[in-house]
Amino acid sequence: MVIAGCAICAISLLWASFANSIAELIASQGVLYGTGVLIVYAPLVSMLNEWFVERRGLAYGVVFAGGGFSGVGLPFLMEWLLATYGYRTALRVIAVAQVILLAPVLPLVKGRLSSGRHEKASLDFDFLRNPQFWVLSLSNLLQGFAIYVPSIYLPTFATLLGHSARTGALLLAALNIASTLGQVVFGHLSDRFNNIFILVFVTTFVSAVASFCMWGFAQSLAPLLTYAIVFGFFAGAYVVFWPKFALLSKDPLLLYGIMAFGKGIGNFAAGPITARLLLLPSSSKYGLGTYKNIIVYTGTLLLASSIGIIGWPMKIIAIRRASRNENLLR
Repeated sequence: MVIAGCAICAISLLWASFANSIAELIASQGVLYGTGVLIVYAPLVSMLNEWFVERRGLAYGVVFAGGGFSGVGLPFLMEWLLATYGYRTALRVIAVAQVILLAPVLPLVKGRLSSGRHEKASLDFDFLRNPQFWVLSLSNLLQGFAIYVPSIYLPTFATLLGHSARTGALLLAALNIASTLGQVVFGHLSDRFNNIFILVFVTTFVSAVASFCMWGFAQSLAPLLTYAIVFGFFAGAYVVFWPKFALLSKDPLLLYGIMAFGKGIGNFAAGPITARLLLLPSSSKYGLGTYKNIIVYTGTLLLASSIGIIGWPMKIIAIRRASRNENLLR
């Protein structure tokens, strides 16, 4: 399945390079590429769960950090390819490079259990009765509406400050490398720290405050670069908490998929929403005026996402109730 998913991703990039309409781009980059990524990630997540238990958070952090690490150099490469050869050639180069780089690695991607030892588990929806699931799902959904907004608008924000496109690539590289570090650090903390709700709160609250204060009041490159690093480190780490969310269910892959779907809804809607916000007039100097509404949108949603902390008292109540029921049975 992993091989099939990688092939679909490469085909979608090639198709997009020949596209002559928005509809073709949506079909190739939105539908087909998204399907390919889904086919790649589903078995990889299952394999990670087989290989790692006690250090699963760190394992997920390292895996997701690989994507962030590639994002350090990719903005510069794409900026050069687009400026030199145009988007059609750039997409074809990325498609070919993806095949060449992934082909030697794919035979090494194996699960710990043989196919005969996999148990066929029925779908379990008991987690739907758990209020912690709904709190974490809402937190995840709200975070999904905001997580990619800075990576979309930081380059153009830098341009408005008078910097070049290469500076925008630098900001994205800084955000990605900080995200890489954050995913590894918070993945490790999620294994060592029993309270996942506090980690959720820390990452969302800090990234919200950073958006309001650092990005909103940035008037030069230094604070903008600082914001990219802080935001990447904290907000980019959120995804490594999903394996801990999945412990609420007997079928962790199903719950992991629900969280990924929730984040996808936010990612899909964020583009059109922020595009409309960009058109609204603003006379304020905050966010250079043009980006005021987008920054307020990002910070507000991340602040709302910190609602995940409510799961902490819910967990305490659930533990005490279970303990009380156990004592009554005795």
